[in-house]
Amino acid sequence: MGRSGTFEEFIGRDRMMQPTIHIEENGDRHWLLNDKHHREDGPAIENSNGDKYWYINGESLTESEFDNHRFIKWVKDGMNNVL
Repeated sequence: MGRSGTFEEFIGRDRMMQPTIHIEENGDRHWLLNDKHHREDGPAIENSNGDKYWYINGESLTESEFDNHRFIKWVKDGMNNVL
């Protein structure tokens, strides 16, 4: 069975899952996916003053909640690779 769609469509689907980074003039950085703050490998907002804010799919998390989310995702991904 082959993959359906063109290579460009396949790459486009993959890019839709990656947040885009918006950098403001003052240096603040925002990661957005589907117009919501989202980042799975760090804070979704990094302000130039050093403040950081964590979001998954637009939902605000504390740093501790974010770390727990990453750990659970890591365990689930590992189990999927074993099965």
